[in-house]
Amino acid sequence: MKKLIYFVLLFLPLLSIAQTSDGIKIITLHPSIGKSIDAQEKKEFFLFPDYKDSIFESAEILKYNDSTYAIRFTTITGKVFEKPVNTNELDAMFAKVDSKKPNEYVETNRERTSEAKERKSEGTTSRDKAEMGLHVGNIILQVVLITLSILVRASY
Repeated sequence: MKKLIYFVLLFLPLLSIAQTSDGIKIITLHPSIGKSIDAQEKKEFFLFPDYKDSIFESAEILKYNDSTYAIRFTTITGKVFEKPVNTNELDAMFAKVDSKKPNEYVETNRERTSEAKERKSEGTTSRDKAEMGLHVGNIILQVVLITLSILVRASY
């Protein structure tokens, strides 16, 4: 029983890591556009001329783990399909957008989060941080002790 508990505690996190996403990442074509290109942006930047404006709802640029790319199109009827695309085609689309709307700076979530942390930490002293670290250490110690006591009880 004790070995089973250790096995579960050791390998459960590994199983959750192994079952992450299927290797597809949605990327941004240009900083002036979000991750999803809507019908208005399609018209404004003359993107995807092979597809009629009347049925186009949105498009997303996909990057696979093997560094290949595709565009996922969604129509107004809800149909979804993908078209493989190479980096030269992506560069051409980027140039179309950049010619009309030069590279505007768009703040990312990571930058907003780090700025918020910096503002928050500006008001704290090193003594405050040390006390907070001590409290966190106490909490971690308590969790470890509780976990160990549960494991000991379970083994009896």
